[in-house]
Amino acid sequence: MKKFIDLHNHSIYSDGKKNIKEILTLAETNCVKILSISDHDTIEGVKDFINNDYHFNGKFIPGCELTVCYNGLPIEVLAYGFDVKKFDELTKEIFKKENELADITRANGLYKIFKSIDKDFKCLKPHFSDKFYIHHTETWKVYYAGLENEKIKREITQSLGQEAIEKRGVFFRKGLNTPSSKFYVDVSKVFPSVDKAVKIIHESNGIAVIAHPTLYEGNMNLINETFYMFDGIECLHTCSGKNMKNLIKLAKSHKKLITGGSDYHARTLDEFNCLKIPYKYWKKLSQSIKNVY
Repeated sequence: MKKFIDLHNHSIYSDGKKNIKEILTLAETNCVKILSISDHDTIEGVKDFINNDYHFNGKFIPGCELTVCYNGLPIEVLAYGFDVKKFDELTKEIFKKENELADITRANGLYKIFKSIDKDFKCLKPHFSDKFYIHHTETWKVYYAGLENEKIKREITQSLGQEAIEKRGVFFRKGLNTPSSKFYVDVSKVFPSVDKAVKIIHESNGIAVIAHPTLYEGNMNLINETFYMFDGIECLHTCSGKNMKNLIKLAKSHKKLITGGSDYHARTLDEFNCLKIPYKYWKKLSQSIKNVY
């Protein structure tokens, strides 16, 4: 029986739709023997796994996808195999602050942009949630209200394409997160710098990996500018496409680790482990990832 690895998954603790137990069941069903839950800016899912007697016939790797900033551009860094207690101590206040501030900053910024397109645009005023973890809750409230306005919807389509009104992730990447877009909202001051995030990961005895580099529209040069800071590159990702071979070649030429995963959010039935990443990639990773459950 073939075995696979999947090191990029999101649970209900960030913007995924499945709980930890459900993801573990999917892993068992799909012959995934090396699994990581890498929620956005939180390790509550990792702690859930550690604190409960869940059945998993494989190896579980502590993971987290950190939002960081590089030259004004928010990008994401994957942390793997860290000491959970140490990582939690170093990031808890950072995560709490950045998730609250980033969401409200984006929501208010987007509200102003939509108002500039149509002064009659109406939406409930964005506000702070009392929840510890927020993942764009207020931002998406403004976004969906905007889609109900024909002027704004037309402007989004003309600027970013039809996909930006069909998939909020496209709007997020091409609009909110891209400096050249008219829908860009600057949240760079909210997030830690790349080097600070990598330092935290290393101090927690983990490895730092640049996440899905091909998703950073028009900013592929950041790989060449920053890859020296990372231990690895997420070469194997659903969005890598034709760039996958080049990313693997780049990682090998610079002796960087190769990681990958489905980036599972439970948005489609076949999303989990859709890449079927061979178990062989774990051999090299296992030499660098020490904290395994």
